[in-house]
Parts: sequence; structure tokens; C-alpha cells
Amino acid sequence: MKKHIVSIVAMLLTSTAIISQDVHFSLYGEAPSVINPALTGVAYDFRANLNYKGQWKSLNSAYRTYAANFETAFKHQKLNKAYLAAGFNFYRDVAGDGKFGTTSFNLNLATIIATGKNSKFSVGLTGGATTRTLKTIEALTWENQYDGFQYQQALPSGEYDQNTTFTRADFGGGINWHYSESNLYLSSNNGSRFDLGASFYHFNSPENSFYGFGNDKQNMRMSGYATAVFCKKGSNLCFAPGLIYQSQGSAKEVVGSALLKFIINQQSVHTDKEKPFAVSGGFQYRFKDALIPTCLIEYDKYALGLAYDINLSNLTTASKAKGGFEFSLRYNWSPGYGKMIGGSWWGSSHSSLQ
Repeated sequence: MKKHIVSIVAMLLTSTAIISQDVHFSLYGEAPSVINPALTGVAYDFRANLNYKGQWKSLNSAYRTYAANFETAFKHQKLNKAYLAAGFNFYRDVAGDGKFGTTSFNLNLATIIATGKNSKFSVGLTGGATTRTLKTIEALTWENQYDGFQYQQALPSGEYDQNTTFTRADFGGGINWHYSESNLYLSSNNGSRFDLGASFYHFNSPENSFYGFGNDKQNMRMSGYATAVFCKKGSNLCFAPGLIYQSQGSAKEVVGSALLKFIINQQSVHTDKEKPFAVSGGFQYRFKDALIPTCLIEYDKYALGLAYDINLSNLTTASKAKGGFEFSLRYNWSPGYGKMIGGSWWGSSHSSLQ
């Protein structure tokens, strides 16, 4: 009986993901293209991110999400007031017994404008194509296959024939304001910074149905966030709080974060042999859903992020508090976590406008 209950819960989870929810990461600061295209080129002249998240394995309905992001700024050093940046992002999500998959390819374009000595305002647009597939539709179960006593696979599902793949265009955009005390090098005396932004995805409310005559539309997703890093002068400790809110149809998500960053080794302005090294750790909390221990290790131009969702929702009985493991990898040229520190949401400064 317990096995059947878990299967039903897993199916409900899969249905919710199909209808209303986009991909999301707990390490949202290391997945900028998923949050806001206006973050493209704001913090780095070049940045590459890889992300992986696994969820709900304990429910026999594992979700696996993969993402990649590449971005670069154009003529950054030559334009003091404004410059352009472009990026490419990809994500792939596979969920449930039916291997329901979402594959998305998008291009980002952003304009970044200097609004002060230490601040920037950016506007970004994103557009591309998303493909959705049902790989093993025969593995799904339907109401008509329950005879009143038990499930009978041999009974017809009563479902109309449908395509198992469809592709549609998708568009979005956003704005971001960025402030940083310094654009020179990592230091406990000048590492404070702020980001405030909002974005909207699925401007065009694209079709979201496997049925040729279906009228289901993808709900628009709205994201709003505020993040900060406070570094006490003369101390190697920084505090990085953050808050992000996302809504899509009836689905809503609020995540608060509080991380401490310890600067083990600061960037030297005299030699390349001194590599910057910092470790951030703390917790995030997804309201009414999960507690998320989080760690970010940054060395020179590289960063490794680790997080684990400890499920605290009503699904705890079935999930046994096991939400999902996540990791991220980042590489960036200078400016970035190196000679000219980039703008990781977990505690760096930002890049130069010279």
C-alpha cells in the first residue's frame, strides 16, 4: 500500500512540473541565466557555469536537471558609460516514470549602463526554443486503468493519441541594478556589494500541450531578488544575505539565504603567484519546503558550489526529508575571481568599467 501511495505522490509531483513550474536551482547565484538575462556581462567579462541537480530519488520518481551558461562582454575596456554583453544558455530536465523531458536553448543579450562610480544598471532579453518530450509514455498509469479494486495495465487508458514531442519559441527579459564598493581586487576592506533585479519569462505564453488540439499555455514566470555582501573593514569575514521570490501560475517560491564568507587568501596586486582563496558556507530556507545547507569554494578563477535540499514539507513522510543534491562549477576570465573580482552572489566584488 505504501508503495502505491508513494507512486501516486510522485505522479502528482510530475504533473505539477509539467503544467506550471520551470527549472530552478538552489544555487541560484551560480545559475544566472535561469534567474535574469540582465545579469549577463554585469559581473564578468567572460563566465562559464555548469549546474546539476537531482531531486526526489526517494520517491522512485527522480528529477535530474542539467544546465550550462556562457557569457561575454563586448568592448568592455573601451566603453566607460555603456557596453553590450551576450550569452548562451542550455538546460535539460528529465522527470518521472514517463521520462518527461524539457530541453531549452536560449540566447541572451544585455545592455549595461554605468549609473555612477560604483554602480551599473542593465537590461537583458532572452529568446530561444524549448522542446518537450515523453520518452516512455507506456510507463504512465491512468485513472481508467483502475478497475475499482486494483490497477490493471491491460485496460485501455482512455487517452487520446498525442504527440510525444513538441517544440515552441520562448522569450523573456529583465532588469538589474548592481553596486560594488570596489572594482579592483579582493580585499576585506572593499568587498561589499548589492544586486537588485526582476525578470519575466515566457512573454509569449507559449503552447504547452502534447495534444494537437490542446489550448494549454505556459504560465509567465516572474522572479524578483535582492542580494548583498557586507565585509567588515579589517576582517576576513563577510556576510552574504539574500532573498528571491518566484511565481508561475499558482506555484510560488520564496528562498532566503544567509552565508558567511571567510577570505583565506586575498588577491595580491604585486604578484600573480598569490592566488585568491575564499570559502563561503551557511544555509538557505525555501519557505514551507526545504532547509538547504550551502557551500561555495572559490580559488583563483574557479568556483565549486554544493547544496543539499532537506525536505521539510508535507512530503516528508514519503521523501524521508531527502530532497536533492546539487552542485555547480564556474570558470571566469579576469575580471572575475582573480585580479579583478567578479560578482558572485555569494560574496565577490565586481568588474571594472575602464
